[in-house]
Amino acid sequence: MSSEPDDATKTICPYCGVGCGIRVLEGDEPGEMRFMPWADAPVNEGSVCIKGGAATQVVD
Repeated sequence: MSSEPDDATKTICPYCGVGCGIRVLEGDEPGEMRFMPWADAPVNEGSVCIKGGAATQVVD
């Protein structure tokens, strides 16, 4: 069983075509979001690359 927060939405990173699994969480401010690695995603196995880590800067 995973220790990931229940309020996180699991999705696929939009930055490139690899298909890494990420979790999207609401930030502290309205409209703010955070991306975190999806621990049991088969493609990235709980890691996130530098592009995926910066994806919140390019996703509106």
